[in-house]
Amino acid sequence: MTGLATAVAATGDYDRAEQIVRSISNPNVQAEALADLAAVVNPERNRTLIADAFTLGRWTIPLQALAWIDPTTIQTFADEFE
Repeated sequence: MTGLATAVAATGDYDRAEQIVRSISNPNVQAEALADLAAVVNPERNRTLIADAFTLGRWTIPLQALAWIDPTTIQTFADEFE
């Protein structure tokens, strides 16, 4: 996440942190920041952030956050490639 978004997220103001992250113009950087934010927000919100990260940047960017949030999905994904 960007320094400002990280600081805002640390205060618990996830709405503002998300606004900051969504203002990032570089798609890969924004995807990284969304994935980072997904790791700290509540479960009702983190899946949407991960999904958005997948649509923006390289598909590999949100994998680590997804593994932390939903390990079953990552396992299913990995099983498809065996």
